[in-house]
Amino acid sequence: MAAILIVEDEWVIAVTYELALSTAGHDVTAAADGREALTLAGKRRFDLVVTDYMMPRMDGLTFLRELRRVDGYAETPAILATAIPRTSLPPPDARLFHRVLAKPFRDETLVSAVADLLRGTKGQPGSSGSSTS
Repeated sequence: MAAILIVEDEWVIAVTYELALSTAGHDVTAAADGREALTLAGKRRFDLVVTDYMMPRMDGLTFLRELRRVDGYAETPAILATAIPRTSLPPPDARLFHRVLAKPFRDETLVSAVADLLRGTKGQPGSSGSSTS
């Protein structure tokens, strides 16, 4: 069982991710934005992070940049989930995130991406997941 931090400002989406990952046997904690997530990361160690890109107060990339400065999080696997067209995203950066999942995606796509990253199969930085719902 892995400890997973979900950073998602849309409650329904956060609950959907939480249900899919907890059903897969993970211990899941959700934060509504990057600032709340950084506070949680400072109090508890997470094995993997799934973050939305567009959020109020702090976007996903800014959150990941700040997270990498928190002790113990320099190499933590991260998934960037976004509805932004891939051509509008900044170039992938392995120091920030390891996968991009294009919203909407199936629960199975998220669970599979998490399993791959936890096994150490990071693949190409920024590699996209399924975009089907």
